[in-house]
Amino acid sequence: MKTKLILILTIILCGFAPESEEKTIEIIDCRKGGCFTSNVEGHKVLDIELYRVISIDSTKGIEMYSLATYRMRENKLEHIQGCSVGTDRIYDKVIYKWLNDSTLKFKLFNSTNQQFEKCIFMMSGNSMSIGTED
Repeated sequence: MKTKLILILTIILCGFAPESEEKTIEIIDCRKGGCFTSNVEGHKVLDIELYRVISIDSTKGIEMYSLATYRMRENKLEHIQGCSVGTDRIYDKVIYKWLNDSTLKFKLFNSTNQQFEKCIFMMSGNSMSIGTED
């Protein structure tokens, strides 16, 4: 009986995967082009890259950032270009943390003035969504 209880508790506890640790990376400035590569060397599953891709409407200063993730598909690591998010601020870093294998929380961060904007990215099958949080 004691062995069965320990086995059941072990199975239950293993089902609750811990959240990943928070990581900080530089945002890659791609406004002049040539940044989007699919080279997976040096990356591992659930790594991300965030690209500053374009400035829209210079009077309002809208900046677009595009997210890429590294995922396993058919036993092969792939670079998957995902969704984009727009903001009226310029950021140079992203601080991120995977909550599980399909939900990513991240902060766009400006290291000069310490401003940040919270975002969330979710995947389900072939669909992806991204948005900002309050």
